[in-house]
Amino acid sequence: MERFIIEQGPFSTKPVVLYHSDGYFVVRFANEEERDKVLCAGPHYLLKRHVIMKPWLLEFNFKEEILTTIPLWIKLPNLPLNYWNFVVLRKICSSWENHYMLMNVQLK
Repeated sequence: MERFIIEQGPFSTKPVVLYHSDGYFVVRFANEEERDKVLCAGPHYLLKRHVIMKPWLLEFNFKEEILTTIPLWIKLPNLPLNYWNFVVLRKICSSWENHYMLMNVQLK
């Protein structure tokens, strides 16, 4: 996990990676800017498995934590430029049966 986090850098100070016996990692970054850079750079995969990252909250309890929302990135290769707008992307997403929320659309 430490190597995975370091590869997300560069960082001003090496992040500290701590393993918790309940099955999760806590990563301490030098500042919020570096933390947010890693959080927003997804999607993240480790050993071909999706890594879910969330900012730490003081009241966090892993045993009570139930994931109700998982961020999902989709790639639409060769999507014509005239489809690069919120209305069209919303229609594409609405074709899925599960609920979705279209946030922070990045049109690259």
